[in-house]
Amino acid sequence: MAKINLKKTLLNNLPNWISHPMMRELMDVEIDPPEGLKIKLAETQNEILESYRILHDAYVEAGYIKSSSTGKRIIKHFCLPTTSTIVAKIDDEVVGTLSIIQRTNLGLPFENIYQIPDDYKKIRIAEVSSLAIDSKFRLKGGAIFLPMCKFFYEYVTNYLLIDRVYISVIPGASKYYESILLFDRVTSKPIKYATVDASVVILTADLAELKKKFVEVYSNKKDKKNLYKYFVDTKLKSLMFPERKYYKFFDNCLSPENFTNFFTKESSVLNNLTVEERKSISSFLPPASFQKIIWGDLDINSVREHRFISKLSVDWAETIMDISSNGLKALNPRKISNGMWLEISVSKEQNAQIQVDVAWVDKEKNQVGLKIIDCNEVWQSYIEYLNLDFEIENKIPYKKIRAA
Repeated sequence: MAKINLKKTLLNNLPNWISHPMMRELMDVEIDPPEGLKIKLAETQNEILESYRILHDAYVEAGYIKSSSTGKRIIKHFCLPTTSTIVAKIDDEVVGTLSIIQRTNLGLPFENIYQIPDDYKKIRIAEVSSLAIDSKFRLKGGAIFLPMCKFFYEYVTNYLLIDRVYISVIPGASKYYESILLFDRVTSKPIKYATVDASVVILTADLAELKKKFVEVYSNKKDKKNLYKYFVDTKLKSLMFPERKYYKFFDNCLSPENFTNFFTKESSVLNNLTVEERKSISSFLPPASFQKIIWGDLDINSVREHRFISKLSVDWAETIMDISSNGLKALNPRKISNGMWLEISVSKEQNAQIQVDVAWVDKEKNQVGLKIIDCNEVWQSYIEYLNLDFEIENKIPYKKIRAA
């Protein structure tokens, strides 16, 4: 359990060079979490709805929003399979929640009040959002909150391969994130948030640099003060991470049934989406299962092909940004000609080969779109694996399949 006696009035009025070391000294880390605690990704409809309920109740209690008739707090970014909802459970009861919203062309919630620097738009960015702990367990908040933070850190660094995260917090919480979790403040003054009745400060962390900062600040401290050891070296049985056969950068929890329930029955999110927002969301969901739900009787001629967010590493480009059954988008590629065969690592043990034609080039963004005209069995297996998150049988319509 992290016991943090902040003495807020005093500490919040002290300069950071005094208050930050004091706050770190007031923190104790207990390695053993509460009995029965599990931290995992939300998978079932009940886990997801309970996370929305806890979020709603916490925001209503804090005065951020008015009570909803459904008792749920649901935002449009929850429509995306690229959004991961973390839940803390004690036995079978959901007691805490936290969402990781990856940046797509839908943007991030905080971008209504803050513009991300252009240089950062080329990397993988996520917003830490919708954090809440059930009021019955609030007094044990540190015992739940810190394991949730550890799950978040391991998940975004080892599974999603996020480069930078942002979080919006009320001013009173900012010093905790800056002094203990070592986030950097990017807004000097509080800003009125667009969708809740609160002013916030925006913080960020470069995840590669964050690990270095943890080493610098914590590595020489005793175990009960050592967050570097806790986040990086300590293994907690209460943290349940998803299994991976291949590299995958999302964990979808949306079936057509619960998509309909969450966004049309438990909320009016779907009805309030603009056409452009529907296009953005539908491009990440398989049309056979979700097209009718999202679009209804609207014109859908311009719906994009279903694609998967990606950070696959290759030696012929800086990275692969997204893929679909018939193509991919790459950043800073070397010269690629039509009919060229390219190799892609899709797991620690397996490489896929694809034959491509150049579909389009964006010189301003240093991006290229490639159409896949042939592939080996490994690539076909990889695409089928990604589609398992949506329970779809999707045989790729290639002219021929080359043996691995």
